[in-house]
Formats: sequence, C-alpha cells, structure tokens
Amino acid sequence: MALLRALVDALLIAAGVRGMAEGLGERPGLARALARVGGHIP
Repeated sequence: MALLRALVDALLIAAGVRGMAEGLGERPGLARALARVGGHIP
C-alpha cells in the first residue's frame, strides 16, 4: 500500500509540475486540485 501511495504522489507531483510549466494551461482548477491533493498548496 505504501508503494501505491508513493506512486500516486509521484504522479500528482509530476502533473503539478507539468501544469506549472505550462502556466496551468487550460484547466487551472484541475491543476490546483491535483496540487492540493498532493499537499503542495496549503
């Protein structure tokens, strides 16, 4: 289970970094939600 959690966290982090690199693109709400779930936005 810890491995699955780590994998999900890594995917969320990657998605957040990609979203920031693209200026949050077309779906800033989704990028913000992913980042919040990942614990990177308070």
